[in-house]
Amino acid sequence: MSVEITDSEMVCDVTGISAKCTPEGWVVPWIPDRVFTRNAALTAMVLGEIYYRCPLNDRMWLHASSFEQEIGIGETYRPAWARKKVA
Repeated sequence: MSVEITDSEMVCDVTGISAKCTPEGWVVPWIPDRVFTRNAALTAMVLGEIYYRCPLNDRMWLHASSFEQEIGIGETYRPAWARKKVA
């Protein structure tokens, strides 16, 4: 994973998703109803990559639930194929 971070934008080279800094905070397009701090936006970008590229047996899914809780989204934004319990 590689996320290029500037003062106004974060761009993931794997997913192509970008987060933008607004006067209210950071906006992540796949979580449209939320505004994040810079650190939380970076966590959301990491989650986006886990959702995009990691099969359910990948060890990164062990961290996904913690990341979801950290930014307060639960499993709400997981892709449908990944909503089953990850152990």
